[in-house]
Amino acid sequence: MKASRLFRQPLLHFLLLGALLHLAQAWVPPPTEPIRVSAADIERLRQDWRRDTGRAPDAAQLQASYRRWLEDEALLREALRLGLDQRDPVAQRRLLMNLRFAYPESKLDDAALLREAEALEMRQSDLVARRRLIQAMEQRLLAEAAPSEGELRDYVAAHPERYGAPERYSFEQVFLDARRPPGEAQRQLAALRAGAAPGGDAFLLGAQFRALTQEEIARQLGRPLAAAVAAAAPGEWTGPVASPYGLHLLRLQAREAGAAPDFAAVRRQAAYALLAERQARQLAEARARLLQRYRIDAESGIEPVAS
Repeated sequence: MKASRLFRQPLLHFLLLGALLHLAQAWVPPPTEPIRVSAADIERLRQDWRRDTGRAPDAAQLQASYRRWLEDEALLREALRLGLDQRDPVAQRRLLMNLRFAYPESKLDDAALLREAEALEMRQSDLVARRRLIQAMEQRLLAEAAPSEGELRDYVAAHPERYGAPERYSFEQVFLDARRPPGEAQRQLAALRAGAAPGGDAFLLGAQFRALTQEEIARQLGRPLAAAVAAAAPGEWTGPVASPYGLHLLRLQAREAGAAPDFAAVRRQAAYALLAERQARQLAEARARLLQRYRIDAESGIEPVAS
């Protein structure tokens, strides 16, 4: 049979259509029940805010509380859809404890009690089980947003002072009290450059600083002074540079080269640090994306949640 005649066969059309429908069911997410919002839900959020803070929420605070509640609802539904409640021992123990307390004479086994909890919608109503499942879903979202190998390498390279051996600086300084007359710092600087002996005012931390990193200098004397030391040419007096204490004239004596980070050795440490820095933003974005999968069915008069 020729190909042109084959593609005109009704049976083949039927089989191709069935295959396409099967693929569509595999790729398109199943329809979801809308998240229904009543005036009683909004009032409960208002009362929860008042209980927690001692005052009534303003419009923006109530809107933020409403949005977080909607996101939590979406997270809970997604956790149940994925069967996380069937795999989380903490949530299961909580539900079993509640049912055995409510029905102390029951002879049902754990599996039957968990089915009863599902029928009673305890997974949604019990605050502890609900919070546990929401947290489990949040952890799943964060796991999906783990940094890539390239992002980790960029992060380590951007923080050599944390993961490598940073440059170290030895320098001396002449301190001038801020109450000195205007122009005194420039006169002192000219004298030092002409070979005069260092003078200046007494300084609690002394005049000599040995083998400090830029971060260590910043902690002691401020970031502007640390940056000036790092940029200075060895052996030359420079300044004045202001600090919280007054004015400083600086001379870099030695710069010790740092060592590049060993990525393999610091990879795990960097992954934890980067995830900790990004997880609040990433989790907020992931929660928002998940909520977009659900339709919000709010009673008349309830303002739509801000996007």
